[in-house]
Amino acid sequence: MKKNLIFPSILRVGLAFHEYGGNDSISIPLPQWVVEIGKDNKDIFFTDREGRRNTKCLSWGIDKERVLKGRTAAEVYFDVMRSFRTDFDDMFVEGLITGLEIGLDANGELKYPSFSEKWDGGILVLVSSRGPENCGEYNSSPQETGFFCEHGDYGSHYGRFFLQLYSQFLIDHANTILSLATLGFEKIQILVKIPAVYWWYRSKSHASKLTGGYYNPDNHDGYSRLFKVLKKHSVVVKFVCPGSNLNLSSKENHDPEGLTWQVLNSAWEEGLCVAGENAFPCFDREVLMRLLETAKPSNDPDHQHFVFFNYKSPFPILPLFDTTLCFSELDQFFPLVENCIVGFNSSVFAYGQSGSGKTYTIWGPSNALLEEELPSDQQGLTPRVFESLFFFRMNEVRLNKINMLTNNSCINAAVLFLRSIMNKLLILLDPTQRNIQIREDTKTGVYVENLTEESVSSIKDVTKHLKKERTTSPAAFTRATVVVAMIEI
Repeated sequence: MKKNLIFPSILRVGLAFHEYGGNDSISIPLPQWVVEIGKDNKDIFFTDREGRRNTKCLSWGIDKERVLKGRTAAEVYFDVMRSFRTDFDDMFVEGLITGLEIGLDANGELKYPSFSEKWDGGILVLVSSRGPENCGEYNSSPQETGFFCEHGDYGSHYGRFFLQLYSQFLIDHANTILSLATLGFEKIQILVKIPAVYWWYRSKSHASKLTGGYYNPDNHDGYSRLFKVLKKHSVVVKFVCPGSNLNLSSKENHDPEGLTWQVLNSAWEEGLCVAGENAFPCFDREVLMRLLETAKPSNDPDHQHFVFFNYKSPFPILPLFDTTLCFSELDQFFPLVENCIVGFNSSVFAYGQSGSGKTYTIWGPSNALLEEELPSDQQGLTPRVFESLFFFRMNEVRLNKINMLTNNSCINAAVLFLRSIMNKLLILLDPTQRNIQIREDTKTGVYVENLTEESVSSIKDVTKHLKKERTTSPAAFTRATVVVAMIEI
């Protein structure tokens, strides 16, 4: 059987107008010339009531103030967008860049840095106000304050006026920057990241949401006005799903699920497309299934679902080449197999210098495919993956669970082997083929023409093909070989 193998080649780029890093392995600060201006004019940064500055991003109060060498912050942001569009014009023209995530605050999420229960003075200066004085400290609970407690001042005439005004600055900032983004990137999908600030969500005031800029107490929808603006600019809402932080979700007054469904329902009611991203990297099977349910709710009568999901995995921090790594630790890859079966693409990429253990990790010891009864704890990743795939076919309970998510009852598997070396392609299942070409289709993307596949129904079938190819062409399994397992559901 011959099949065109598709290799999607698209990029979604993030433009960060803030310091990037923190929890990641890299750190990119604000430009030095901006930092120098901030030394003389500290008001360009967000400031809390005690005068502490957040130097990771610029205050929204200077969006239209000429304090950056004669330019406003909005003009500087637009210059960055225009420069990026010009420098990478060929990638836009060829359709390689299909989406842009516009950072709207620290961490790229649309919220005030003071979401931990303070007010941002850089904004309050514009309205000649210091904000409520009885809102407590950063670590105060709502009930310890006069403003956020039940029946507190947040519901008074002044409280409602202040919170609506405070929230309006957030909406105006989003409108200003997105107007420039849609102007600079016509016909390109624009994404905006919406945070999951779910602590104290079970309290009536939703204190952390209020200080983050969302006027969202229990009797008011803090998202509808914002989402109307986002709809005007035809952006995609990228929601940071909190599903993987199980410890926090169990705390009293924290309600990640309640917040999640409020945000999603509000966005879908406005006709917005929604995408997702997990807040914390994880391999936990229960959490992965919860994320899948969030991305595509099984009981939604309107059949709403995410347009895509950006899965943050812990791969960059795993000690894959640590000498203490045991094959038993490869079991953490199996949630990716389960995700593949329910409709998500999964791939494993082994990278490293010669002798670092790539082949050993993927295949196991040299006799892994020749020994009929090789102990399972000595098998490499590839045999384990196929064992897991066929385990799903044989396990009625798991298969029924998958059927509920996919509405399918048949799992078919096929193997494909493709070797790339010295800019030449070789189809290992049909070595007689020559001049293998990589093609590109405007609708389906990049693919390898006439790539041969072999259907398999058991782990023995897979082993048979692996033995054949490894014994007839051993070099192909140690030099830049791409091995693809195609799963059709």
